[in-house]
Amino acid sequence: MTVTFLQLLYAFVFLQTTIYGLYCAYRRFPAGLTLFLLGLSAHMVLNLLYEWNVFANGVDYSFGWASLYGPSFYFYIRALSLRPIRLAAGCLHLLPFVLINLLNLVGLSGNWLAPLISIQLIAYLLVTALFIKNAYRSLPEIHSEPTVALMAHTKTMLALFFTLLVYDTWARSQPSNPVFLGLSFAEITLFGVLFLINLMFLRQITVPAADPLPSVSSTQSKAINDPVSAADPAEADQLKSLTLAKSLHLTPNLTLARLAKATGFSEKRCSEILNNQLNTNFSDFINLLRVEACKSALLSQTDTNVLDIGLAHGFNSKTAFNTAFKKFTGQSPTQFRKYKRSDISI
Repeated sequence: MTVTFLQLLYAFVFLQTTIYGLYCAYRRFPAGLTLFLLGLSAHMVLNLLYEWNVFANGVDYSFGWASLYGPSFYFYIRALSLRPIRLAAGCLHLLPFVLINLLNLVGLSGNWLAPLISIQLIAYLLVTALFIKNAYRSLPEIHSEPTVALMAHTKTMLALFFTLLVYDTWARSQPSNPVFLGLSFAEITLFGVLFLINLMFLRQITVPAADPLPSVSSTQSKAINDPVSAADPAEADQLKSLTLAKSLHLTPNLTLARLAKATGFSEKRCSEILNNQLNTNFSDFINLLRVEACKSALLSQTDTNVLDIGLAHGFNSKTAFNTAFKKFTGQSPTQFRKYKRSDISI
């Protein structure tokens, strides 16, 4: 039996996605990522079986598995934005995948299957894009970590996924299989898939775990029941003093709900104080306090590693530390320490 380059690619993607998927399951990474990787692994096995003519009826049972990628990718992005989807809703999202594959198994699929899956994938990518846009707007109001550090790579993953989908759809619509640099469209798509799964997996292992945020409905109900208070300038000083006194800003993955509970203010009142009296959002308020504390530590604790100082002052990753520090000082922590220490020595 002759083994083609395409079959080797299928086998390589299968091995990598299986290893990545099992590791994600072991580490309890977001379920969407695990589902995406293990689903892709199963897809590659079915592709290989079809290539080797194992299915006597010639039906490509692997094709319906593409309908799994949209929902699982959406689940993963929701988890990254700290709004994981509920189990019951997740099961409903997976119903089209189950139905499509059942129709394929009983031989009721036809030429309508490919356009249907393409439409489903595009719909999920659009929903995911809207969700990312909303996360960039809402996260700074309720979570302490810089939104860029939490969500920036989601745009890259979404753009790559969309590009792969558009290319694959276009290539399948051509009368003859397009070839580029000696590679078929399927081989080019697989190289793109390899890049995407490595981007998703390798980025995930650097993303610290964070507790899901309170549901939107519970936050809204609290806001409705909370009476509107008149502006009191002393409240801003009190909020800042309590935050510093209780070292709340040194808590990684701090949320507005936890700050409110610790300071005695309601979540709505905290937001009003931050937005209307301090002219800032929750994320910037907390990170500015962290940066000010880090500035002192960088100059006084000269033998301590820069990243260790950031982690000791509430930042949960190097990316979050550098992003916030540069935003408020215009320099990286390392540049700040070098510049200030040279000033002192002079």
